[in-house]
Amino acid sequence: MDMRLGDLDREFDVLVVGGGAFGCGVAREAALNGLSVALVERDDLASGTSSASSKMIHGGLRYLEHNELGLVRQALREREVLEKLAPELVLPCPFLAPVYRGGSRGMLKLRMGLWLYDLLARPARSRRRSMHSSEGLRAMEPDLNQRGLRGGGRFWDWRTYDSRMVAEIGACASRSGAVVVTRAEAGPPRGTVGRFEVDVTDRIEGGVVTVRAKSVIATVGPWSDSYRKTRDPNAKSHTRLSSGIHLVVPRITNEHAVVINARSDGRVFFVLPFFGRTLIGTTERDVTGDPRSLTVEDRDIDYLLEETNTVLADRTLSRDDVISSFIGVRTLAEDDHANPSSTSREQQVWEEPAGVVHVIGGKLTTWRLIARELLERATAAAGLTIDDGTRSRTTPIVSEGLYMPDHMPDDTTALLDLARRTHALTAEDLLRRRTPIMLTNPPKPEVIERLEAQLSEVRAQPG
Repeated sequence: MDMRLGDLDREFDVLVVGGGAFGCGVAREAALNGLSVALVERDDLASGTSSASSKMIHGGLRYLEHNELGLVRQALREREVLEKLAPELVLPCPFLAPVYRGGSRGMLKLRMGLWLYDLLARPARSRRRSMHSSEGLRAMEPDLNQRGLRGGGRFWDWRTYDSRMVAEIGACASRSGAVVVTRAEAGPPRGTVGRFEVDVTDRIEGGVVTVRAKSVIATVGPWSDSYRKTRDPNAKSHTRLSSGIHLVVPRITNEHAVVINARSDGRVFFVLPFFGRTLIGTTERDVTGDPRSLTVEDRDIDYLLEETNTVLADRTLSRDDVISSFIGVRTLAEDDHANPSSTSREQQVWEEPAGVVHVIGGKLTTWRLIARELLERATAAAGLTIDDGTRSRTTPIVSEGLYMPDHMPDDTTALLDLARRTHALTAEDLLRRRTPIMLTNPPKPEVIERLEAQLSEVRAQPG
């Protein structure tokens, strides 16, 4: 038996396929409830959508324009819960929303939107919205372009490092008894509720094990349709895939994030503080074909740079300023909207067949609630019981002080300890998804090669 797959050679109450935010959340929720649970992930934890977000824990101010009040209210309240569960990872951040003459957002509309946002969020007095003149905004962020600036608003939302949060959720699941195996690809489920079998292939060592489970939960994001069709080639497609890119550039703002309405098309995007740098994003366009084949396109880089330059006073960003970039894919429910920006982000959950639960849509902010919904469906089908959500709502995610370097340290001891604790197997796992080093201060190839050799030694150690 393949040693990496050995722990999977038994029956589980729940098998989770996919190690993003929702999948790790399900594993954590199930383990905290005393259920036997295994999670298998084809690549690394958070290697798909969950590492390519705008890295915000937020209600979604722009969703108010689409009248998705329930989605915004739910996310804002969950934001408070996550700040308590992972205060080292979920950090408050002040935002500015400037209003320019001729823009798609006026002062009155912004005032009303921020009033409603605060009404739904019920923030502490120190984090309530405020409106400011153009001079007031420039005093807070001197690099804002004053030309045509009418004023704007200030409000609070929260930010995180998405993939590290997912890895910590997975580590919390492991501490609570879950079996988590990465680089392990699941085949289609066979059997019926209470008696499923899934073949899992080790993508490193090549072994195969048949996992037995009472229920299966597929949290595979952009591969939802293709995974379902491995079992039933005639399965109906449910997803609409949308890509978005982000850029990392030298620091632009002092402390604020900035919400920008693009002048060319009115789309909302963000300029965000990011480990001493600035994160800019995102774009949106429909995706066809294999999500793994997507690359960042020059036209999207130019779009973000040009639109950001419209709100900068004394500097102009160019491609030479781009330190790094990344692309991700959102999994939305199929609809008839011409623009994917208009498609709802609310999740859809269903069983196909009974006892195999699927999900599309959803937001990073509400991962815990979505995980709960998925587990409730699976356990109800399998005749299992879980608590009322108290354990998930009160059990801290991070077990110790958070180590999060933004540049390559000379001594890699702490990095290797982090790899052991959070299921990181490669340098990319460690430097891109457990830390932001590859995005903020990309190491030289020879440095990465040395780290790969050290990680190989770690993997060879027993236990």
